[in-house]
Amino acid sequence: MRLWSIQHPDVYQCVVLDKSVHRQDWKWIDDSFLRTYRWMIAQMRQRGIGDGQTPPVWAWYKWGPPKFSRPDLRSRSFASAGTPLVMMKLDVPDNLVLLSCYTKWHIPLNHGYLSENEADDEAFEKRGAPEAEVEASWHRVFDIQFGDPKWIGRRETREVQACIPELRPEWVKSSTFFIAR
Repeated sequence: MRLWSIQHPDVYQCVVLDKSVHRQDWKWIDDSFLRTYRWMIAQMRQRGIGDGQTPPVWAWYKWGPPKFSRPDLRSRSFASAGTPLVMMKLDVPDNLVLLSCYTKWHIPLNHGYLSENEADDEAFEKRGAPEAEVEASWHRVFDIQFGDPKWIGRRETREVQACIPELRPEWVKSSTFFIAR
């Protein structure tokens, strides 16, 4: 599967120049995201991806409007302005990729209920916002088509992110260095 991963140049050094496998480290994960990352790791493990312990490496499958799949490096969303980065074009075996909707991912990331539409959200609130339903709703991030376009955004413009267990040298097909804006 064709993916693009935006990383720090140290990761490029590890994977491309040193020909080593890169795995994400928990020290780079914000404490407020730990619960959701553990949940994502469990989802990956259920699908036979990863070791069930290591945070995922993030990549893009589809970025932006329908005509784009690779990230637009002019975007201001990758890191603080002035940060050196590298975008690696990858070819990863399909069975090692878990795709999810980038926009919807922010609901679980903030420990929220992922509703289908405004009526679903209001009904959830009327039920007293039961905690048991919160995490149960998170699986909806994997259904890119799920959700009312008026509530979640038009389906054809939804950005699709990818979780992979690691970065391997043989997966890197090309690299582009850039400075975050």
